[in-house]
Amino acid sequence: MTTAIELGGLIAACAVLIGCVVRVDLLRAGEHRVSVFGVYLLWAVFAFGVVLGLLRGEDLDWYDVAALAGMLMHLALSRKNWRGCAPREAKVRDVRGQHG
Repeated sequence: MTTAIELGGLIAACAVLIGCVVRVDLLRAGEHRVSVFGVYLLWAVFAFGVVLGLLRGEDLDWYDVAALAGMLMHLALSRKNWRGCAPREAKVRDVRGQHG
C-alpha cells in the first residue's frame, strides 16, 4: 500500500513539475507578470523537492499530498486558458498608453 501511495505521489509531483515548466515556458519577461513567474517556479521547486524526497526513500506526508492535489486541480482547471499562450490575466498592464 505504501509503495502505491509513493508511486502516486511521484506521478503527481512529476505532473505538477512538467505542467509548471510548460507554463513558465509560455511566459515572457517584460510581457508577463513577475508574480505569475514566481508562482509556477515555486510550485516547480516544491514538486521537484517531493520527487527527490521520494527517490531518496522519504515518506510522502499529508501536506505534500494536499499541496500536490491543489496544484494539480489548478493546473487542470486553468488548462483551457493556457492553450498555446499565456492568458491575458498574466500580462503586465500597459499604463503608458492610458491617460487620466
